[in-house]
Amino acid sequence: MNPEDLRPFLRGATQTLHTETDALYSRFEVGEGDGYARLLLAHLLAARQYLPLVSEFCLNVLEAPLPDYVSALEGDLADAQVSPHASRLGCDQALPAGKAAAAGFAYAVLGSRIGIASLMKLYRRTLPADHPAQHSRFLGDRAGLAAWSAFLAWSGDRAFDEDEREEAHRGAVAAFALFTEAADAAAQAKIAVPAGAAA
Repeated sequence: MNPEDLRPFLRGATQTLHTETDALYSRFEVGEGDGYARLLLAHLLAARQYLPLVSEFCLNVLEAPLPDYVSALEGDLADAQVSPHASRLGCDQALPAGKAAAAGFAYAVLGSRIGIASLMKLYRRTLPADHPAQHSRFLGDRAGLAAWSAFLAWSGDRAFDEDEREEAHRGAVAAFALFTEAADAAAQAKIAVPAGAAA
């Protein structure tokens, strides 16, 4: 590994956090009860925090515009007939400052689109055709994958010194902390889903 290459460094430095975060989100059983609604809510709470920072990074640094995931998730929740009061919850995770920190933060957020794309393939094979996840704006988005590819090209074309890599690591840690906080809030939220609405 090139010691100045950012992606392999962050992948190794955040592997445990990645595994722990995946485990948190895997408890939301999309095909059962309110699992789909809670998955969407977790992503909405996170997106409300990360979208301004990551959108700016994608547009100004990567030149790869990111969709409005907040609007997409709010639409998905409406389609799933979720009581709107649940989406008024919030997260208080502080966002990182500095370009390298923003890069690390974006690494975690954009990298999550790989897992989401894999889940969407699974859902399309295993869920009923009328399940709202089949038509999810957020889960079905592909522009985030394009932004991830742009991130790989951008980071692979630059050398990052030790201080920048450590700053990027702090940014990635902040992103995983946000995902964790959002998942915990969604798991504990009072959600009213009409019988059969997301089943």
